Amino acid sequence: MNVARPPLVPGRVPADPLERAAAAAAAGLAGPDPTTTRSLTSLALADPDPRVRAAALGALARGHDRAAARTAWRAAAGDRDP
Repeated sequence: MNVARPPLVPGRVPADPLERAAAAAAAGLAGPDPTTTRSLTSLALADPDPRVRAAALGALARGHDRAAARTAWRAAAGDRDP
């Protein structure tokens, strides 16, 4: 299955939180890519919207770099947002 990569290139991340969350979730289906993994890690660790952080975390866990996913999971464990 060929899935187009979502716009998760740094500097071109969607401004709307729901669009960012959707792009992050889609990135999890697209498969591992170093640039996408870095963007997902950044979103999972620092996005101001908890929905985006959760979507990015799920995408990382779906098959991106294990170390990045582990780092994001540890940060999520201490996340105070719902």
